[in-house]
Order: sequence, then C-alpha cells, then structure tokens
Amino acid sequence: LDASGLIESGHFKEYYMRLSHIVRVYLGGALNFNCVDLYFDEAAAKLSELGVARMHIASFEAISNECDLVKFAKFKPCEDDARALRGSAGDFIKLTSGAGFR
Repeated sequence: LDASGLIESGHFKEYYMRLSHIVRVYLGGALNFNCVDLYFDEAAAKLSELGVARMHIASFEAISNECDLVKFAKFKPCEDDARALRGSAGDFIKLTSGAGFR
C-alpha cells in the first residue's frame, strides 16, 4: 500500500478502501472469521463475542469510521491525514498481533 502511489496521485478513496480491506483481512485472519464482508457493527459484535478488549475494538472503530468517511461520505483528506491513518492502522496491527490481543 505504501508503494502504491495512491496518496501522491490523489486517489484517496482507493487508498482508504485498500487500507480498510487490509485491516479487515488481518482481523479475520488473526481471529478466524470473515471480517471483510461484515458491516462495522457486525464486526464489532463478533470481536466482542471473541473476547477482544474494548480498547482494540475502539481502535478498529476509529480506523473504520475514518475510512468510511472517505469511501462513502466523499470526505477529502489531505496527504498527511492519509499517512496518519496508515500509521494508526499499522500501530493497531502491531499492538494486536501479540498475546495481549484479547
């Protein structure tokens, strides 16, 4: 994603769609469920059911909400916003990839 050039070329919607997909594929793979095809509320309920800590669900919600603003509400982020969200998503994945995920 970082090497895609989508941010620099102003293709924010595509960038945010890919970022959202990456986070959802990661969650689904880490917890063995199909997160990609679920609405956020459904995914959050499944995460809660699986015992994922509320702080991790809140982080996923923040990432999802920002992605949805760009994907569906036609919000136009700046390059710095896109990079910051990428950093947040990376931090989320690093934080939840260990034993303390749940």
